[in-house]
Amino acid sequence: MRKEIKSGEAIVLHSREGREGGKILSLFTMQQGRMVMSLPRAVMIRCGSGLTAPFSLIRYTSTVEGEYALLGQYEGRLLFDMMKLPYEDMAYWFYVIELSEKLFPQGEKDDGAYDTLLRAGMAGGRRNSLPLCFMTVVKLLALAGFDAASPEEGEGKLSHEALLLLTAFRDYRWENPFSRAISRKTFHEAAAYVDGFVEKVCDIKMNTKGAFL
Repeated sequence: MRKEIKSGEAIVLHSREGREGGKILSLFTMQQGRMVMSLPRAVMIRCGSGLTAPFSLIRYTSTVEGEYALLGQYEGRLLFDMMKLPYEDMAYWFYVIELSEKLFPQGEKDDGAYDTLLRAGMAGGRRNSLPLCFMTVVKLLALAGFDAASPEEGEGKLSHEALLLLTAFRDYRWENPFSRAISRKTFHEAAAYVDGFVEKVCDIKMNTKGAFL
């Protein structure tokens, strides 16, 4: 199989230990959607391990052969330092990461999902993680074809206020502050509904289920 050299931009979702001191990176790329790439130890030493943290924005060059991709070089910046957040806040972001990996097939470009993750990451260091992450979840679900704010899906299961909140999250444009008032009761109702929606409608079992409750 022919090897190809590909360059692109990506958001790091997470990393894990790889072979011989390297790492395996889960990425959401601008050009090819979700990708998994191997990062050799030598490349990590040369380019730095700091950009293997979640929500790093990197520009990279990789060698691709079939479904196997090997990072050759990368540079970029950390959108925000998720690891400095309180444990509860990190749990919200891990829900976003897990859902991103389970909702979107590997190798399929999705401009909307990439932009949503990028905007969320850019806001991560200056906004309340709880509503920001939940909003991101609602948006990603809609982009993947699972609209939790659909009246048909929520009819008889959600209060009018909770449905309005989900709709406001789904339709929010990042340029302006989110101005809608959010009551704790309504938020918890919407969060519980989305947990069930992900499991029953999307058929996804989440390890981070209940993070927003």
